[in-house]
Amino acid sequence: LSITTSFGVATYNNDDDSIENCIKRADEALYAAKNTGKNLVCISEYTRQGRERFNCLHTAAELIATG
Repeated sequence: LSITTSFGVATYNNDDDSIENCIKRADEALYAAKNTGKNLVCISEYTRQGRERFNCLHTAAELIATG
């Protein structure tokens, strides 16, 4: 038996006009994690140009290191 986990993470920020937008971004990050591979945590982030991107990490240590 093999169990894998994928997570999507988003933080509420000034660009979100509602909590639903934040949840939508977390959901999109989850699907990015699932489509990229297994056992990933993908974090929704905005670039300086205001575009959403996903930073996908493979381990808890990588997640902790990114703050």
